[in-house]
Amino acid sequence: MLYSNSKLSTYENCPWRYKLVYIDKIEKPEKQGIEAFMGSMVHDVLEKCHKDLIVAHRNTVDDLIRFYNIQWDKEWTDEIQIVRKQYKKEDYKNSGEKCIRDYFTRYAPFDKTRTIATEMMVNFPIDEEKKYLGTGFIDRLDISRDNTYEIHDYKTSRNLPTQEKADSDRQLGLYHIAVQTKWPDARDIKLIWHYLIFDKELLSSRTSGQVKQLKTEVMSLIDEIEEKTKELEEDSKGTAAQKIFPANETTLCDWCEFQGQCPKFRHSIIVEALPENEYLKEPGVKLVNKLADLSVKKGEIEAQVEEIEEEMGKIKEAIAAYADKNKLDTIEGKNCSASINRKNILKFPGKNEDGRQELESII
Repeated sequence: MLYSNSKLSTYENCPWRYKLVYIDKIEKPEKQGIEAFMGSMVHDVLEKCHKDLIVAHRNTVDDLIRFYNIQWDKEWTDEIQIVRKQYKKEDYKNSGEKCIRDYFTRYAPFDKTRTIATEMMVNFPIDEEKKYLGTGFIDRLDISRDNTYEIHDYKTSRNLPTQEKADSDRQLGLYHIAVQTKWPDARDIKLIWHYLIFDKELLSSRTSGQVKQLKTEVMSLIDEIEEKTKELEEDSKGTAAQKIFPANETTLCDWCEFQGQCPKFRHSIIVEALPENEYLKEPGVKLVNKLADLSVKKGEIEAQVEEIEEEMGKIKEAIAAYADKNKLDTIEGKNCSASINRKNILKFPGKNEDGRQELESII
């Protein structure tokens, strides 16, 4: 089975989503965020820029912006979601255009390297026995005059990672393995990320030791996934899926297309659509509301019990003092009595009692 970095990351971020996409093979609902849409449009433009260079055709920046606007208008649909409501469609479109202009200004006339391929699909073995197989798409692969291979990746993310993050990035590390497998002469390989919104380039590379470590980690993760998949297949009653592949709630959930099939969001989506009079009668809502009411009552009772226990403690101390003063072992009450048991116990001063600070300093 082929494993891409995206597939591995999906499992790490949310095993339940992994199950839906890669095991159940549920088709993604028609739902796309505008960030992903804008990123796709910018990728298309940069692919055109470098793909045309392979046949010695140089686009001007105006050519590229014109292509960007045509593609945007052609691909845009009203189904594309804008989660951050403070921004409009035009804000994202302008941001994409700025990415293209900044990129062109930085790298034109694009003659420092020669492009081998754009959007190049790679399938490659991770181990020598070819038991573990990787796959992916390299945004662009170049070769420089000194025979250095350059793996380029375009990002329109609003978050700029640290150099440390780039040096441990798994995706381009896997692409390093792919290029080295396809071209054994590729001794020098550079990994280059273009963070387009920031007009920033991050550069990294991998030593043979780092590549070996990466292979070990990826193979271990694949083993875990396949073990969980086998466990799911052996679940004849079909009752353990949520335990084997649990849903993991993160900030990524806002962009997830599978909230309607997610055990953490499905009920809220169902009841959200109900009129208020029906909402309050819905069995799940009623049960949760009842539990919440009982929790409040329990808290009130526990507070009362705490007050009673505190008062009882004071009375016990008073009884002990009375018994010591009058040399008694038993004190009578109305229809009850209190027995005093005297024994030596080790007692430490409480949090706010005298001597507590001295005790803590000794400890």
